Amino acid sequence: MTRITTRLALVGGLTLALVAGGGLAVAGVIGALPGGEDKTVIGESRSHDGIGTQTVVLDPVPRAANKIRVELTCLSAGTFEFPANAGSMGCDTDDVGQAGDWASVEIPLADVDGEVTVTASSGERWRVTITFLNAVRMPLGVNANGDSYGVGGGPEGEPDLVAVVADNGHEGYVYAAELADADGTTAGQSFRTPADALEWQERQRGVRHVVPVYLEDGETKIGEYTIG
Repeated sequence: MTRITTRLALVGGLTLALVAGGGLAVAGVIGALPGGEDKTVIGESRSHDGIGTQTVVLDPVPRAANKIRVELTCLSAGTFEFPANAGSMGCDTDDVGQAGDWASVEIPLADVDGEVTVTASSGERWRVTITFLNAVRMPLGVNANGDSYGVGGGPEGEPDLVAVVADNGHEGYVYAAELADADGTTAGQSFRTPADALEWQERQRGVRHVVPVYLEDGETKIGEYTIG
């Protein structure tokens, strides 16, 4: 099974790892929603096959590009580190050549300084495909109640209503405060050591939190978002 690991920063400087399976794109899941990024592909994608740890020079770099999408494909079993500490993926022998043998991340161009390095052990083979992007951050929306809504992480800060995909597949919004209570963000504010975080995780094992999902008005319920 392909294993993809990305790093999640928690309150207080603690870090936990999220592990997912399959060909999951670990960045850019939500498109050009309010607060999100409107992305335009610049030029054609470029691919490079490598063995072990190698560096690929990004030359030439399109003038309008400010971000890159890095797609990594396993050509052999192994563990492969994305550039700029963006995460890692691992493939078993059975994964090679299957639908789930790849993963992608998006990285600001300024973070890679003109080159990308894929880290792997000697003899481990991979293919990297690099796509240049121009990403423009969209402003958050504001509903009739004065609540902001959209995708967090931008210069405007976190919205009152955060964009999610409900369990039923509909795109909508959950209240940030309710999400924080359910996903451990609120609890994380009291963590002082890694042991505190691990203890909280153990208490939450098997617990499922259900958060209502609304349209951008924050009132019309369209589904539920389950965490756990």
